[in-house]
Amino acid sequence: PNPNPKVRRASFECMTSVAEHYYNHLDAYAETFFKLVVREISRCDADTYDVDDEDAIKAATEFCSSVSELEKDLQDDIKECKHYIRQASNVLVPAFLLLMEKQDEDNDDEEKWDLASAGGCALQLLVKCVGEKLDVAMLILPWLKAKMTGKTWRGREAALTAFGCILEGPSPDLTATLSKQTFGTIVEIMRKDSNKRVQKTAAWALGRTCEVHPEIFKGGSVLKPLMAVFAEAIRTQKSGVEHVCWAISNLSAGLEGVPPAEGLAPYFRGIVK
Repeated sequence: PNPNPKVRRASFECMTSVAEHYYNHLDAYAETFFKLVVREISRCDADTYDVDDEDAIKAATEFCSSVSELEKDLQDDIKECKHYIRQASNVLVPAFLLLMEKQDEDNDDEEKWDLASAGGCALQLLVKCVGEKLDVAMLILPWLKAKMTGKTWRGREAALTAFGCILEGPSPDLTATLSKQTFGTIVEIMRKDSNKRVQKTAAWALGRTCEVHPEIFKGGSVLKPLMAVFAEAIRTQKSGVEHVCWAISNLSAGLEGVPPAEGLAPYFRGIVK
């Protein structure tokens, strides 16, 4: 590989353009392209890397994101898809998870595009593209469980983000079960974690759960502790309160039509106060 990161960045940008315009001719090159991507992403584990290195890594990740989007569109349109992303998922997923722990410590702006953002976006697009063919149990869940309650804030935040990213694509039964199993841990992280960024991401992860699987909150056993932590966050203006409001909106839409006692009606006064 070229030692100049600006050249590598330009190369990955060319690869993305080639994939978008000549997808049907990638057979001879796809394996090499993905090897180059993984090699580039692995540079983020070096002791030092500068802005130009980051830009090259982001460009490599963008190549995968573009191919994921392209292949998802082909599948939706029932057109010929060569499933390059699915074939490379065993090496791409660990690379994206590695990136997701490379948060910019000084970045409190959710709109700023850092390495962790690029990795999270690429993971979400890959999961949607590969869908039920992705071996979530092998590739993601062991990492997710280890990191979510781990010692480093980077690992905990990355795990919460990854959890939210994988809720759409795999089997709904699988993600609903995962949501039920993980719900209590995420609530405790939002309530007690020492890092405000992690608390905020936990609120987002709960919002994603309310968006994708509102049915798991039907009734009091799960809904009661959730609404308690939401009410506390609103009352104290805890970090991530905007995600809490989004989560409640998702719940309201998702639980529409259920008997009042099993929905949000019992918690209305407490939330409004």
